[in-house]
Amino acid sequence: MAKRFVTAILMFAMLGAVLAGCGQPKLGEGTAAVVNGRTVTQDELNTRLKIFELFFKQPMTDTSSKQQVLDQMVRDRLIRDEAAEAGVTVTDDQVEAEMGRFLGALDNQYAGRDEVNKRLGELGLTNDQLAAFLKDFLVGQGMVEKKKADVQVTDDELRAFYEEKKETLYTYTEEVTRAAHVLVPLDQADKAEEIAAKAKAGGNFAELAKLYSVDQGTAKLGGDLGYFTREDMVQEFADAAFGTEPGHTSDPVQSEFGWHIILVLDRQPAGLLSFEKAKDDVSNRVLADKQEKAYEQWLVQLEQNAKITKAPITG
Repeated sequence: MAKRFVTAILMFAMLGAVLAGCGQPKLGEGTAAVVNGRTVTQDELNTRLKIFELFFKQPMTDTSSKQQVLDQMVRDRLIRDEAAEAGVTVTDDQVEAEMGRFLGALDNQYAGRDEVNKRLGELGLTNDQLAAFLKDFLVGQGMVEKKKADVQVTDDELRAFYEEKKETLYTYTEEVTRAAHVLVPLDQADKAEEIAAKAKAGGNFAELAKLYSVDQGTAKLGGDLGYFTREDMVQEFADAAFGTEPGHTSDPVQSEFGWHIILVLDRQPAGLLSFEKAKDDVSNRVLADKQEKAYEQWLVQLEQNAKITKAPITG
């Protein structure tokens, strides 16, 4: 799960088509692009390429990779400018938590933190550079979430989706459990204990998931995993989830993905899950699709209205 999370971060940063209408005249030495009067330097581009090389464990020296990264840095600049106008900010605690997620996932990519630190040194990267990258990412994500928050779904849309998918998505042949979790890296056992203690003491589980969980796909949903069978999860997780009564939080559970703190929300017998029980999952699916389409339209408009100049990419 941690690996998928960081892959999502980095792939998000590389997605998208080349910006429309961007000419490529010569720019000043050391300048990779100018976006609405703001400069993206060659040094900034090189740092971003090294961060991706760190994660993907392969050189980012080919022209295509460089072009993709520069295109997205331009796009990131546009989004962060919008974030500044909208008053979107991030705290030091959020950056620190994101850094923990990022390094924890890298630990799984390499043979532990010592190997990660060695590779950082080889690439000439510092923790400050990683933190700056992650801060920019969080600000951009904050703006994206702000735009997506404007999107709403109707009950009719939800019911239509449920009726279409109820046989394939919401009919079970065995008992199911609904749970939320916080996932932290394997090297953060003490942090897992701390989070579990906060949850059991009445802390807001959804907020704990958003702040600490490296499973970013569910963290934004308060850690909610929806309904699942035993076979849907790794054994350690399934045993804990099905062995905990609804309304209770488990002790930290270790799996190959990290440490899980699990809040069991509900348990249902085999059969068709009612619309009322399935509604949260239906809403998450339908809303996510509408939000993504709305975001893509907004981004296209943002790019079309921008003044962008990029230097040619060389090998």
